Amino acid sequence: MQDSDESDRPQRRTALVARELAKLDIDIAAISEVRFAEQGSLTEHGAGYTLYWSGKGRDERRLSGVGFMIKNSIANKLQNLPVGHSDRLMSLRLPLQDNQSVTLISVYAPTLQADPATKETFYTELRSLLANPPVKRKGPQMKRLQVDRLHGLKEKFQDKLSERLNRDEDKWQTEDPENQWQQLKTVLQETAAEVVGNSSRKNRDWFDENDSSIDALLQTKRSCYQRTLSKPDDPPTKAAYREACNTLQRKLREMQNKWWTDMAEKIQYFADTAWSPALFALFRSRRSLLANATRQRDSPTRLANATRQRDSPTRLANATRQRE
Repeated sequence: MQDSDESDRPQRRTALVARELAKLDIDIAAISEVRFAEQGSLTEHGAGYTLYWSGKGRDERRLSGVGFMIKNSIANKLQNLPVGHSDRLMSLRLPLQDNQSVTLISVYAPTLQADPATKETFYTELRSLLANPPVKRKGPQMKRLQVDRLHGLKEKFQDKLSERLNRDEDKWQTEDPENQWQQLKTVLQETAAEVVGNSSRKNRDWFDENDSSIDALLQTKRSCYQRTLSKPDDPPTKAAYREACNTLQRKLREMQNKWWTDMAEKIQYFADTAWSPALFALFRSRRSLLANATRQRDSPTRLANATRQRDSPTRLANATRQRE
C-alpha cells in the first residue's frame, strides 16, 4: 500500500486498491502490508471505501501493517470502529440479528525466516485475541451526540416524506406504475435534500480530478490481464500486459506531478500579484491534502524522465509563507 521513501510510485495506492475492490463488489477486505504509521483511517470518496489501518510507529521500520478496507455504506453505520492490536493484528466487530455479533480479524503472520521472538509475540497476541474477543464498548460522548442527531434527522425525514406521500396520494393513483416509481424517486430525493441537504466536497486531490482518465487506464490494464489469463503462453499478450502496467504507473506519475506543478504556479501567481483572498482560499481548500502528503511521505516527487526533483508539498508551503 505504501512504498519506501525512495520509490517513485504514486502515493495514492489506496485509491487503486479501492477501485479494484469496487470492481469486484467486495464489502469488507482484510489488507496486509499497509505500511502506514501508527493507526488511522483514510476515506476514498471516489471509489466508495474507507481504509482503517494499524502499523508500527513513525520512527520504526515499517514492513508489515494490517487493516480493513470497508465500503463507505457499511463504514458509516459501524457501531464500533476496527481495533488495532499491533502491526500484525486488527479486529472488527460487526453486529448481527438477534443481538449477535461476529468478529473479523485481519492477520499478517511473520514468515518462517522471521526472528523467533517476533513469531512468539505474534502468536501470543493472536491466542489472546481469539480467547478474548473485543466486547461492545460505548463510544465517546461526541459520537453519542452525533448518533442522537442522526436519529433526529431520521424522524424529521420520515415525517416530511409521509406528508409528501399523503398529499399526492390521489394524484398517484391515476398514474401508471412507471410514473409512480419516477415520482417516488423524485419525492425521496427532494425530501432528503430539504432535510439533510446536499454535501459539497472541496478537498479534491490529483487523483479525484483525473478520475475518468484513471478509470480508462485501469480498464485497459484489466482487459490486458484477462487476455493473459486466456493466453498465458503467448509472448505478445504478456508484453501488452506489461506495457499496460508501465503505462498506468507512468501516467499516474505524470498526473500527480502536473497537479502539484499547476498548484505551485497558482500559489506563485497569487503571491506575486498580492491577491491575498485567492491565495488564502487556495490554501484552505488544499490544507488537508498538504498535511496528508507531508504525513505520509515528506520526500520529493520524482519526474518520470527527469534527473532533477521538484519540491515536496512541505517545502512549497514553507516557501510561500516566507514570501508573505
